[in-house]
Amino acid sequence: LERLNQCEVDIAITPWFEENVQLESFLLGETRMVPVAAPGFLPQLSGPLRLAEFKDKVQVVVRDSSRLPRQKSLGVLEEGRHWLVNDHSTKKEILLAGMGWGRLQQHMIQTELEAGSLVELQIDDFGDSGQVEIRVARRRGELAGPVAGEFWTTCKELGRAQ
Repeated sequence: LERLNQCEVDIAITPWFEENVQLESFLLGETRMVPVAAPGFLPQLSGPLRLAEFKDKVQVVVRDSSRLPRQKSLGVLEEGRHWLVNDHSTKKEILLAGMGWGRLQQHMIQTELEAGSLVELQIDDFGDSGQVEIRVARRRGELAGPVAGEFWTTCKELGRAQ
């Protein structure tokens, strides 16, 4: 969204956390961010957990690559320990190795959840449900070229088909 707002790109496919009146957008789909860890990471996974139990545990977080990062990171335990990585694939491998915990998109880890190599963490006071909208956005009132226009229309049709 930063690059879209700075006119460096014409269209963005992005997680959507807040409304922006300068942009027009439509829903492409949704994803669920699931807090997970390897089975041995927290030995007492017998029931719901509290965030306080995670202060001394390493949370693996994908580093914000924007030039002007948000003031508050979503889903990050600010007072906890963090391991910053550049991408979700690296984060997944670190979690599978039992070296931390974190949230990943459900479709990315469904096989591992079913196999038991990752377990979903039931954290009572973690906050939101983890549901995230994925939207296609562009600057309001600006006409893009024919390729960007066709891409916008195709994405809109895909969003309606969901």
